[in-house]
Amino acid sequence: MMRPLFCLAMAGLVLSCHKSNQFDDDDDIELFDDEDDSEQTATATLYVRSNYKWNKGTNGAVKSAFQKILTPQLRQLGDIESVEAENDDGNFAMVYTITNTDCDMVDIAKERIEAAKKHIDSVEVECE
Repeated sequence: MMRPLFCLAMAGLVLSCHKSNQFDDDDDIELFDDEDDSEQTATATLYVRSNYKWNKGTNGAVKSAFQKILTPQLRQLGDIESVEAENDDGNFAMVYTITNTDCDMVDIAKERIEAAKKHIDSVEVECE
């Protein structure tokens, strides 16, 4: 009984892994230009100010939650050198320093973080 189910599952896995390109070469969309790495030499600092008040008792939990959400996304931009929590006029803020990045991509990430507005008051970027 288990053997036929296993065979069906394996067949489904093999078929789902089969790559079939349904698009013509003209329809390909490239989000990133892999050939040009010269622009990825900038260092960016992102200041993400939250709606949460700075509170020494809850800062650890808030920092963990923000890191869980933001770090995987920001890691796509380059190498994360540091992540720090700051008191920004009484509000909790995260400061990310990212190296080997592209300032244009950092600006796009800033816009997307601002658009999400989940517990975020503002986002500022310095990139050079």
